[in-house]
Amino acid sequence: LEKKAEEIEIRRGKSAAVFVYETTKIFSNLINGNYPDVEKIIPTSWGTTISVDREKLMKAIERVKVFTENGNNTLRIDIDKEQIFLTAISDKGTGHESVPATVEGEAKKIAFNARYLNSIMKKVPSESINIMLNTPVSPALIVEKDAVDTRFVLSPIRVA
Repeated sequence: LEKKAEEIEIRRGKSAAVFVYETTKIFSNLINGNYPDVEKIIPTSWGTTISVDREKLMKAIERVKVFTENGNNTLRIDIDKEQIFLTAISDKGTGHESVPATVEGEAKKIAFNARYLNSIMKKVPSESINIMLNTPVSPALIVEKDAVDTRFVLSPIRVA
């Protein structure tokens, strides 16, 4: 492709902006207020770190998430020292899977939206990932095992 300088016109109003490029217009609402400080959202220490093969986890999520569709997409995860157990329950039935993992720290139970977690698995380019957790209600951090260039923050689902 030929690289050349192009101009994009930006128009801004009180509550919206318009970006114009040739015959294309993109409209966007502006957000009032301050954007949350991202560094405050991401904890700096973790009670549990799970090292797991991304492909194995992604395939297990895909098999179990069949039971979350048409529902709230809740995927329960029980963390043991050598594996994690995935469970999804719906009116269609119950799905169970286990994935080998290396776990440092406390065993925990947590739940995530299966679609969101699976979407992250598809985006991580590494073979292995680390999932770092503190409590069942605090955000998790998902990173490549040997690099932290790409970070994903995922909030859990509260379950009874």
